[in-house]
Amino acid sequence: MINWIKKNPKLIDSLGINPSLRELMSNQFSDTQQIRIASLNAHRGKKLERIIDAFQSPQLALCDIILLQEIEEKFRLNQAELLANRLGYDVSYLPARLTRRGTHGLAILSRYPVSDVEMLLLPRNERLINTRNRVAMGATIRIGLETIRVYNVHLDTNINALKRKYQLYPVIAAANEHPELPTIIAGDFNTFRRHHTSYLDEMLSDSGFRSPFLSGSHYTAKFLFWRPQLDWIYTRNLVVTRANVEQDSNCSDHRPLWADAVLPVSEQVWI
Repeated sequence: MINWIKKNPKLIDSLGINPSLRELMSNQFSDTQQIRIASLNAHRGKKLERIIDAFQSPQLALCDIILLQEIEEKFRLNQAELLANRLGYDVSYLPARLTRRGTHGLAILSRYPVSDVEMLLLPRNERLINTRNRVAMGATIRIGLETIRVYNVHLDTNINALKRKYQLYPVIAAANEHPELPTIIAGDFNTFRRHHTSYLDEMLSDSGFRSPFLSGSHYTAKFLFWRPQLDWIYTRNLVVTRANVEQDSNCSDHRPLWADAVLPVSEQVWI
């Protein structure tokens, strides 16, 4: 992202970039790797054209990695592939369950090579109606000389805080198999209540993950007069310099959120 901005210096002021990011773009830090990652529940792709427009807006056009939940393949039209083609990303799609018209799942769009894509089966919560399989999507992304691990998450809606914590556990366990890697866990956590957030935040913090979004600091959905905080980005072994929710976006029933993260630069040995 930084190299792209350097070629367009007028964007620095127009985007309101903070002082720490200005330093990263100076010659002194020219080798620093910074990425912008975004997450969006696409609401079954009901407003694909609006999603495309949203990710061509000044802030979201800078995204290097986009995590999508509730994205579908309908009548052999893969919504994730369509978005990736229109926006200029590579794409990996992971179906979570069958629908009458195709599949429903998760996707990762990336400007960098993606490998080691895995499906994590999450604990199933039986309900009288609408019992659904839940999965998480893990992937390795190579950014220059650096490697990061990314997990795309979509938790159940109507479950209590303890079951929500239990459902996220396989993701944290998988991430803890590579504790040295810069890692991102993000997506739709469906934290409709404050104590939902506190349970998950404590669990993630115990494994070294932090979110730039504090509880009560942002909303990512609107339901009449209710503004719940459903979506999150957590990072480990990364320095987050800036984060925001695009609350004016109406491309879904959720709002896109994004964060800028600086990757640790590996020492290079010249022979």
